[in-house]
Amino acid sequence: MNTSSLSDARTFQSPVKNQLRPFALAVSVMTIALFGCSTSNSTSSNLNSVESDSGFELIVSSVTMRDGVDLYTEILLPNDIPEDGVPTLLLRTPYDLPTLPIGGLAPADSEDSDGDGDGDGDGETEDETNTEDDEELVQTRAAWQPVLDRGYAVVFQNLRGTQSSGGINELFSAEREDGVDAVEWIRTQSWSNGRVGAMGDSAAGFAVHLLAAENPLGLDATFVQVSCGDIWNSAILPDHGGLKLEAFLPFMLGQSLELGAEHLASLSIGEEAIESAEAEVMASLGALFGDDMADQFGAFTKQPLINYPGVSTLLPQWRYVLDESSRGELNSYFDTRGQTTVPGMHVAMWQDIFAECTLGDFQALSTGISEQRLLVLDGSHYEIDDATSWPYLPMLDWFDRHLKDVTGDNTPTVQYAVQSVESIEKPSLQLVGADSWPPLNVDRVYYLDETGGLSETLNDQTFSFSLFSDPLSPQSGFGGRHLVIDAGIAEQAPLTTDNVKLVFTAAINETDLTIAGEVKLDTKISADVADADIHVRLIEVTADGRRVLILEGMQRARFSGNSLTPMDLVPGQVVPLSISLGNIAHKLSAGSRIQIEIAASNFPAWNLNPQVGGSSFTANEYRSGNIDLLSTQDNPFRLIIPTLP
Repeated sequence: MNTSSLSDARTFQSPVKNQLRPFALAVSVMTIALFGCSTSNSTSSNLNSVESDSGFELIVSSVTMRDGVDLYTEILLPNDIPEDGVPTLLLRTPYDLPTLPIGGLAPADSEDSDGDGDGDGDGETEDETNTEDDEELVQTRAAWQPVLDRGYAVVFQNLRGTQSSGGINELFSAEREDGVDAVEWIRTQSWSNGRVGAMGDSAAGFAVHLLAAENPLGLDATFVQVSCGDIWNSAILPDHGGLKLEAFLPFMLGQSLELGAEHLASLSIGEEAIESAEAEVMASLGALFGDDMADQFGAFTKQPLINYPGVSTLLPQWRYVLDESSRGELNSYFDTRGQTTVPGMHVAMWQDIFAECTLGDFQALSTGISEQRLLVLDGSHYEIDDATSWPYLPMLDWFDRHLKDVTGDNTPTVQYAVQSVESIEKPSLQLVGADSWPPLNVDRVYYLDETGGLSETLNDQTFSFSLFSDPLSPQSGFGGRHLVIDAGIAEQAPLTTDNVKLVFTAAINETDLTIAGEVKLDTKISADVADADIHVRLIEVTADGRRVLILEGMQRARFSGNSLTPMDLVPGQVVPLSISLGNIAHKLSAGSRIQIEIAASNFPAWNLNPQVGGSSFTANEYRSGNIDLLSTQDNPFRLIIPTLP
């Protein structure tokens, strides 16, 4: 089946409708732009206004980067500053200021009426909410009082080209240099004692990783939650070849409507063309978050994706990101794993889009010269903002340890929650301590058999299974590691009998069993199309018959070798695939059993594979086809699950 238009597609069967969260939530996803270069080493500041609030002093300033760009900066100072100054916590963000505290410190009764996570409520009309907004701004800043009372100054800065900062919106590509300049500026201020800690979550966390990779003088510790030190290989455009569509597309559409004057002027296309592109972006956003499922499908699948209407005009970096030849350059700048000597605390949520990357950040640094800690909580991305998700509040103790030289902390290097079916209703707040991740475990190997079973005994048979894959009729699931569509472990829909999904089920567990580590599926495929996806979902079937998602993973066949040099499939060619479902700590109860589902798509979590070969982002047609999964005695079809002894 070949088609060049998806506008009339009506075969989309997905839980996307009613899964989509308010659009502003999508802005927690990070993306990229062309690299920027800085030339001068000087920084300066301009105080625009000074205000006073009860309990602290607020200074509003602009700080000039080495290339002359002024970045909007707010400083909160405690009322009593000793003569030798205080240590400073730095948070650099592309989002509105002020922002609520991170690290579980946000007040439990805080309201974020516009849903964007910054606590400012400015999504309402100005004439209706001026007074309310002013009050909320004061309350949001006042929420930082416990941090100030602990003896810290707090500096917030909008990244270049975002919000009130100057410069071109280059989407994090200047954050190594700008972050260093911000630290150097802080160290010259009269209220600073020269010691700085960097903190951030989600997009603000990306800026922390890029700053820490430069190891600037004075940066003594970092605290990062639900974020990533290698966003392209690990989250948005991972090695396995898919694009995290549900997060990337809405974020980029939203960023297209928040561009500053300098950025728009740099496009050199004229006001009329800008207005036309903005109208196209608005139309796509309306479709994505509207009620018509066919419109949603069309908005998610406009082809070629690299020329997406509106956003590709307003943010030319969109094309750069989706150009397969750019992957090497993206990796060389944004992959910060193992590059810092700064002590760091890494906080993840098991069902967060950045969970795997956070684990990778910690693992790359854990054998280095600086102290690194890992904390993994039970929940998904936005639940990190809920103070009730935190069994304890480690952030200020961590900064006291490294910015104030406070001793006596015996916290384990690794702490992790163990999720379970009960996490659907209430996350686990119990933490397990360990020296490393993964903890000591034992691999249990389950072999898939031709009857649909999962057995720990390998048989001698050679067999195959077939999947029919039509990109115009994609498969979808409930829950998972997402940002915009509903995330987390979730109860799955009843099974149906068809030729687009394979299901394998193990025997009943006689005792409780805890998965702890990375789950993998090994198989081989052969297809009659030039590319194919294999999506795998690991499910717990409870004693009462409920089917609950544990993990999911995918592999795009073109990327099964070297991700920087993808290769089209040759019809009939057999290709081995090792599909990572990621890491997890999950308790399987006695009486339950594991099950896996295998399909050729998981939309809109990941972009559709056109199956025509070449980049999925430049294709302008789709082709249906058959995918055979093969098992032989030498290369058995197997599922590897690490469990605690």
